[in-house]
Amino acid sequence: MQTSILILSLPIVFIFHDMEEIVGMKSFLRENKQFIISKIPRAKKIIENCTTEGFALAVYEELVLFIALSIAALAVESCDIFLNLWLGVYIGVAVHFLVHIGQAVVIRKYIPALITSIICLPVSCYFIALSVEMFSKRLSVVWIVSGGILAAVNVFVAHKLSEWWGKKKK
Repeated sequence: MQTSILILSLPIVFIFHDMEEIVGMKSFLRENKQFIISKIPRAKKIIENCTTEGFALAVYEELVLFIALSIAALAVESCDIFLNLWLGVYIGVAVHFLVHIGQAVVIRKYIPALITSIICLPVSCYFIALSVEMFSKRLSVVWIVSGGILAAVNVFVAHKLSEWWGKKKK
């Protein structure tokens, strides 16, 4: 597999998955808001301020970051830091798919994100394994972990961005 296709798979897999969330979130929350809050009380704050626009803004912010990181990993191939950060972020995105599958298990119901999480998790694991094989001599655990931390921090930032937009629109 070509390096460019492999690296660009991150934003492609991400947006394929998040489109399911964007499209299904509003109707899902309208029909299941109280049920979710009863199952996961700490979700109330997030749900109260969730709008389709705010969520789409958060997804857009994440997509821009993933595209920029992927382009940096391609453009500056001699700098292994970007490649390692990219891999760490990809691992974080794969963990994100696991979280969605776990959420559906906890509430015992379909959630917008479940179908594409089930599809994207094995695809992501394959691309991650292929990356490790292709770039094994260039990998650094410190920078991969840093990429995972970047992904986790960015999820927090994206949620805050979505919440801010939802409050702004009220």
